Amino acid sequence: NFQFDLTFRVGGHDGHMYGDGFALWLNSERGVGGNALGGPNHYKGVGVFFDTYKNDNFRGKRHPYVYAFVNDGTKDYETLSGPQIGNGCHIPFRLEKDVLEDIASATVARLTLVDNQLSVVMRPYGSVDWVQCFKFRIGASLPDRMYVGITAMTGDLIDRHQMLEIRGYTEIETDPYSYAHVNDITQMPDMWYAMRDSGDVAREFDDWEKSMMEDTEFDPIEEVDDYDYDPYDYEGGDYDEEEEEEEEEEEVSVDRSGG
Repeated sequence: NFQFDLTFRVGGHDGHMYGDGFALWLNSERGVGGNALGGPNHYKGVGVFFDTYKNDNFRGKRHPYVYAFVNDGTKDYETLSGPQIGNGCHIPFRLEKDVLEDIASATVARLTLVDNQLSVVMRPYGSVDWVQCFKFRIGASLPDRMYVGITAMTGDLIDRHQMLEIRGYTEIETDPYSYAHVNDITQMPDMWYAMRDSGDVAREFDDWEKSMMEDTEFDPIEEVDDYDYDPYDYEGGDYDEEEEEEEEEEEVSVDRSGG
């Protein structure tokens, strides 16, 4: 059982001629290249593909398209079609303008493998909301030892693929699908853009909160020491010591006369 969070940015070229995408690998071999978005055509393990260019075998799929394929080494990536790539989802993670240096424009993909259940959920960086991508049970047995890798490919096109961070976890308490929103293709890309906006608001609040903490200097000990406390200084009037002494003498004389 394990989980990976991959933070990335893709973009940098406007128009329709861009691609091809990148892949996250759990592979029995390492350092092997090919046409599978930069990785090997034949592999043993899992390939998760973030495809930004629509080839002929992806008819009916909306790009960018994220999907996974488990290979035992006998299948050729370039021949995949139909049900073999039908487990994916459309996520508009690619930027339609130059890739910004600000990490706020990034995307986080969470890959989870628990009890042979493979799932991917995604969110814009900084957002608290996740959206479902795919989840399915792996029928074939995976290699006992696998390497984690990332590859990318542009072919004859052009694009920028920036891998910013990858984190791995072995303690998984909750199924990501339980807290991720359902991916409704009819709500894309508006749903994704709303999630991205919510992340912007959250970051603005965090920045504001940090600036307030930095600008506010408060030392409780110093404040108490500097404060000149006078228990008799109140709005009702000034304290008159002579008047209080006269009242005490009067009370004493009354007591003596009655004794």
